[in-house]
Amino acid sequence: MIDRWKTHQKRLAKLWDPKQNQEGFYDFHSNELSQAYRLYSLALAGDAEMGAMNRLREQAKLHPSAKWRLAAAYALAGQKEVASKLLEGLGTDIKPYRELAGSYGSDLRDKAMILETLVQLERKEESSKLVRVIAEEIGKMRWFSTQEIGYALIGIGKYAKTFPPASGIRFQYQFGSTAATDMGANNPVMQVALNAQTGNLKVKNTSDGLLYVRVISSGQPLIGQESSSSENMKMQVAFRNTDGSNLDIAKLKQGTDFVAEVTVTHPNFPFSFPYYEMAIDQVFPSGWEIINSRMDDVEYFNNTSRPEYQDIRDDRVYTFFDLQPGTTQIFRIRLNAAYLGKYYLPSTACEAMYDDQIHAHLAGRWVEVVL
Repeated sequence: MIDRWKTHQKRLAKLWDPKQNQEGFYDFHSNELSQAYRLYSLALAGDAEMGAMNRLREQAKLHPSAKWRLAAAYALAGQKEVASKLLEGLGTDIKPYRELAGSYGSDLRDKAMILETLVQLERKEESSKLVRVIAEEIGKMRWFSTQEIGYALIGIGKYAKTFPPASGIRFQYQFGSTAATDMGANNPVMQVALNAQTGNLKVKNTSDGLLYVRVISSGQPLIGQESSSSENMKMQVAFRNTDGSNLDIAKLKQGTDFVAEVTVTHPNFPFSFPYYEMAIDQVFPSGWEIINSRMDDVEYFNNTSRPEYQDIRDDRVYTFFDLQPGTTQIFRIRLNAAYLGKYYLPSTACEAMYDDQIHAHLAGRWVEVVL
């Protein structure tokens, strides 16, 4: 399998043409980075495509992110001098940005990829400065895309493996009213599970080096205490009879067929760019059954939008689509009130998968199925 993959990647690397954007990338920067990453992956597999690497290196005005990844490929191929020369004049500061598609990049993702290259070139001083920047960034209480957190952990992990602390880590912690506890490990990372309780958490660094501490807590909102919200998009959720008339779902008669309708709108302000990789998450009460209309090939409303992809499961539906500026899309799911009882309808959410500034959430509610 790996041999077939390498053959395919080498063929694409040789055929890559900087003058054409045949694969539908988000922008040309992503096209260059894709080629650089392809060459990096081949070098990582021990089968560097030097001809394609040299052609990309000679490309005029090669984007910095592609240069950094190409330099990592040269380093893996044993050409560290070429890698260093390629990086001459490049800094590690990246202007804030975020891609909703293409390579799904951001300034944090790019910094993490730069760190990976610096570690590969064994530039300890520059790596140490950048790993602190990245560690501080991912320690903030904010949303991160999978690209950001994934590459950040890869970069920090490779840094810790290449430049391990000389004496391991040692620290002391005290949580609430419990006694202080001494902890330590020879590994650069250690995780301590704590039982939830009231009170302050105190941590004291008793090792010789710098210690990064992160408190991770998880949970879920109590039923009925979610709140509705929206940012940079609009979403409406309605329930209708199969003839299109409005339906009150507070009490549904058993056996009723009805439709859940989600309407999403791109307001074209303050963002005027297309919203790529949007997702709607709908979870339905266990007393309702989803009727998969794709199985009977019946269209109940002729103005229903067609998603890029839709994942229909037993109790939920995930809908994926793109949304152009100033446009509205309507997605519908046919349902049946199957089982008697009182159930909770969880919140409906729509969001850009790679930008938390674009989202909408509608709070859940109680519903009943009656005779």
